[in-house]
Amino acid sequence: MPSLPPGAFRAVPAALFGVGTVAGAVGSGLGAMGARDLVAAHERQAAAKQQYESRAAVSEDLREVANQRLIDFSALQREAFTGVVQRMVVWLRSHAKQVRESDRLLVDGLEVSLSLMPPLSAAKRPSPAG
Repeated sequence: MPSLPPGAFRAVPAALFGVGTVAGAVGSGLGAMGARDLVAAHERQAAAKQQYESRAAVSEDLREVANQRLIDFSALQREAFTGVVQRMVVWLRSHAKQVRESDRLLVDGLEVSLSLMPPLSAAKRPSPAG
């Protein structure tokens, strides 16, 4: 085998050390950027969760107000039903002969119902950040 002069391979390892050092520095820099982005993402997630919870609380308060209005309007509807419709039905029945003669129809089947808004349950709430 031919022998090489002394120091022939010294330039190659020095270049490899330089390339390895640069690659390590770039990798470390990219790792630091990734860690910074991860911390920023966690901060954004925490802010989004806090904003979501505050908006959900406001929505829940508005739901309570809306349900109270529904209850109030339901009472008004019952009063109107009792005061007008039921009295009209009694009058129509007591004057059935006049109603039949004038071809009027009997008021029947009118009802009053109340449906409240359902609450946002914790199990059904979507998570703001997955």
